[in-house]
Amino acid sequence: MPRTKASKELSCFVAACRERKVDDFLRDRAELVNERYSSFIRNIDPSKKIYGLNTFPGHKEGQAPSPDYISRYQSDLIENHCLPGKTFFPNDFGIFVSFAKAYSISSGSTLVSGDFYRRLLTLLPDRNYAPQIPRNLSYSSGDVIPASHWARRTLQLMDGYRLQPGEGMALINGSFVHVGGTVWAFTHLDRIWQGFLQNSHLFFSTFASVPYAPLRGDDPELSRIFDFLYEGRKEGRGDSQGPVSIRCTEEIVSAFYSSLQQLVLELEGSLRRPSGNPLIVGDENPVSMPSGSFVNPGLSLIQGQVIDAILMLAWYVYRRIEYLLSGSVENVARDLSDTGTPLGWIQWPKAARAKLERMRSRYSRRVFVSGDSTSHGVEDFWSNGLSLVEDMESICQEFEELLDWEHAVIKAAGAGQADTEVSRSTDAGVPDAKLEQFSFIQASRMPLPM
Repeated sequence: MPRTKASKELSCFVAACRERKVDDFLRDRAELVNERYSSFIRNIDPSKKIYGLNTFPGHKEGQAPSPDYISRYQSDLIENHCLPGKTFFPNDFGIFVSFAKAYSISSGSTLVSGDFYRRLLTLLPDRNYAPQIPRNLSYSSGDVIPASHWARRTLQLMDGYRLQPGEGMALINGSFVHVGGTVWAFTHLDRIWQGFLQNSHLFFSTFASVPYAPLRGDDPELSRIFDFLYEGRKEGRGDSQGPVSIRCTEEIVSAFYSSLQQLVLELEGSLRRPSGNPLIVGDENPVSMPSGSFVNPGLSLIQGQVIDAILMLAWYVYRRIEYLLSGSVENVARDLSDTGTPLGWIQWPKAARAKLERMRSRYSRRVFVSGDSTSHGVEDFWSNGLSLVEDMESICQEFEELLDWEHAVIKAAGAGQADTEVSRSTDAGVPDAKLEQFSFIQASRMPLPM
């Protein structure tokens, strides 16, 4: 059965995180990581200041650790950034972050030794390894506070390991928390995408609608999606066009699908891309260079677009709920009321509208509508990465609740009974295999090209 395209690389990463399996291409990069770091250390100019290696961080970069302090500076750097947290992401979040860090290190461009990299690859399959990442503890100029929690827990499980020059900074630096966290949130997005397709198929196969001009395009994937949505469709009679929202179903589905595709492509590029400050550059005689790659504004912008797309879909779902209970649908009484249940489902569209407005209020803020600087003006650009991950997680949860409500309304309206009790999870109405063919996270696995 054909499947949604443009997702093999992301599928490989998600499968590795879920199965805790280290692919050969990560192991094959160990020698490169070791050689690049070793060559860099051998060729260091002692008079050159290298950020985080022989300088303090942030606005203190003009100061150097004393000879007596330098031996413990890297570990102290991590501990200094481990602010206490009260709430944490689920354990699997830390695994996605860990694999994202492994991908970043595998480029050979970060100040991480081959020894640490090999030990990390050994930890990844260990089911006891589940670094906790705190919520609400990042100003997103690199997510160094949550990254420090990751680094501290990872080092605790590397018995006897001593940080090498520059590694403390390299381990807490980079966009890996943002990238790994967004892939984790994408697994939630993929689920609501399938849930939305399920409800849409049930809607069109249960209630009559007038035919309208199809959306023309050259994407065969969208054609397959529309074929699924309209399978068993009932053709309506009469002159009424019906609500605009129903008529522009294909435009709405296409827009949401496009947003997910863009996020997939951005994530795949981000996983391949080294990030940190500084980075090792050059092949023959590698040197370090300052870098701003620890922020990922491109990914942030796409995340904001996807959140907007979910708000669009939530509006559409709310309108379908209201339409079904409006009295305008053939053989469906207004509010699903009858002589035995005169109140029917009068509260359902009201509650759905309230949920929609709450979602709009919470998630309609633009990604870069505001910003500030920290560290006395040095860290003066924020990507808001981890905050966006949390927004994606919570908006998916709220939208999934709205989908549950809509599914119940569709089933009840289709049966013509206000007392119908259904649950989308126990009465899906569509075989899982049919929905899974539209998943962006495939079962097949393919290594990411580096």
